[in-house]
Formats: sequence, C-alpha cells, structure tokens
Amino acid sequence: MTRWVGCLLLLILASVPLGCSSSVDALLNAGQIQDQVETVEDCFPDSWDKVVAVFQFAEYWAGTETPPATLTCEVLGDANGSIVATLDVGNCVISMTTTFRNAGGTLLAKPHTLPVGNCTPTQYQDAIGEAADNMVGGDLIVGNWTLASGAQAISGQGELTGQLNGAGEVALLTTTATNSGGQTPQANTVTNTTTGCTLTASTIGLDLNQVGDYIIGSINFTLAGPLATANAVLNANGTENATINVTNVPGSFNFSLLTFNVTYNP
Repeated sequence: MTRWVGCLLLLILASVPLGCSSSVDALLNAGQIQDQVETVEDCFPDSWDKVVAVFQFAEYWAGTETPPATLTCEVLGDANGSIVATLDVGNCVISMTTTFRNAGGTLLAKPHTLPVGNCTPTQYQDAIGEAADNMVGGDLIVGNWTLASGAQAISGQGELTGQLNGAGEVALLTTTATNSGGQTPQANTVTNTTTGCTLTASTIGLDLNQVGDYIIGSINFTLAGPLATANAVLNANGTENATINVTNVPGSFNFSLLTFNVTYNP
C-alpha cells in the first residue's frame, strides 16, 4: 500500500461511523482508489517507455529528431511508395509501415523518389520530407506499427497519423483521425504478459513543431493491471514534468518525462 492511499483509508475510517452501510461503501471506494493508484505506479512507467519509442517515429517524420543509425528500412514496390522501418529499442523490435494518404484516407501516388529496396536512416527521413513537400495541407502520413519482444513477453500494435499543415510540415501527431481508407484507426496498445499490464493510448493532437525536448498536448490512456483498470489523461506543456489525472481518483500524479518516475499527490 502506498503512503498516500494509506492516509486516505485512515481518513475514511476516522470520519465515517462503523457499522453503517455508508462506511462499507466508503471503504470499498478507498480500496478501489488504492488499486488504481498502485496500477498507475506499477504499470505506467514501463509501458510509457514503449509508447515513447513508437511516438518517436513521428518526430523523425517532422524532422525534429534524427533517426538512430540502428534504424533499417525498405521501400516497397507498391504504387504508394510505402516504407517499412525497423528499430530495436530496449530488447524490443518496432516495425513501422509508413504510407502516404490524402485527408480522406485514400492512398496517394508515390510522393517521393526513393527507389525500391533497402534504405538508410537518413534516406528514410529525407523521403518523408520529400513526400511532405509534394503533399498538401491536411494530407496524412500514416504509420502502422507492431512491437515484439519474446524475452520480455512484450507486444504491441497500433497506428499513428502525422497531419500536414499548410506549409507542408508534419505538424500534428494524432491517433484518432479516420485515415486508413476511411476506417477508424487501430488502437495503440502495449501489453506485458509478465507484469500483467496493458496500456492503450490515444491523443487528439501532439504538437510536433514545438521548441524543446518535451511533448506538448494531451494523451488519453487506459491502463489495465492485475489490480484494477485506470482511465486517465496525461497533460504535457513542453516541460519535463507532466500531470496525470485518473478518473474517480482524487488528486493527480506527477510524471517525469525524463526519468519516468511517477508520484501520486492526493
């Protein structure tokens, strides 16, 4: 039991007469809060580590981060010029298939000149930049991804969308736009069968052109663990410290985007 949840229980015991049905309800509610707090503390940091690695691809698209030398890629021979990129991150392998679509989700004719076959990390980023130059505001760069790690029993899958602004820049990351041929995009989920934790994340928009090292925007997520399921939102303002608010849990959590430490503040 965390120190803060223990305090909540003591406060409830002291303020509600024992023997009343309301006291039972209050104790049950405090127990549920305890389970949700511990779920966030135990499950979120490790799950978030994998989400960050996936979301990093959007920064490669935007040109705000340089892909690591360990990234490998291949241009497929389809009419869209789809590119499959693979990256090893912390004993996990992320595979991202990048496609180019108009605002309605229809695949575009190949918008870059990178030839079919293997490519380097620099060529991958340059091809995305060239494609963006040949697309219009509102068009979409869509990444369908999978994550696998046999050793850690971690798996994941989902879909990211980079939306272009009027200047031809990949400016907004969303996971909720209807983009794959008009279909609702796949949920972004990371599961660790060893810990029993599953995180499903979505966002209405993260600014990809911000100045600084940390994200700006909100990420809605559901965290299911052995003890409870927590529905929450992470709010980030471009600084190291983000805030997590969990539905039906008083107070908030402070989350360090640098160290991945999470602290509950009731």
